[in-house]
Amino acid sequence: MLTDDPVFVAEHLDAIIVHRDTRLLQALRSQCLAPLADLTPAVRQRLIETLAAWLRHLGDRRAVAAELRIHPQTVRYRMARLHDLLGSTLDDPAARAGMTLALAWGADGMEPAGVA
Repeated sequence: MLTDDPVFVAEHLDAIIVHRDTRLLQALRSQCLAPLADLTPAVRQRLIETLAAWLRHLGDRRAVAAELRIHPQTVRYRMARLHDLLGSTLDDPAARAGMTLALAWGADGMEPAGVA
């Protein structure tokens, strides 16, 4: 457990990975997914599922569609919405790594703390 005060998530990604520090993971999720906070729970859930699949498949729309069992055009629509909400962070390798980590853990892995 980290005891620094304040703790900056970006400075402790290794600790999150090694120790699965819940406090840091929640902070990371809130930071990475903050633009989705004002969406309805159902819309936020669909977009987060799409984002997680998009990150896992390195942007391969057909693979995302196959995993989620949706049409590739639906993936395109959802990714356009995510681009509107997240902006250039989807193009930033470090931001994508943070989002991947933020979405990787948890009972459902999809409902980030502080974003509900």
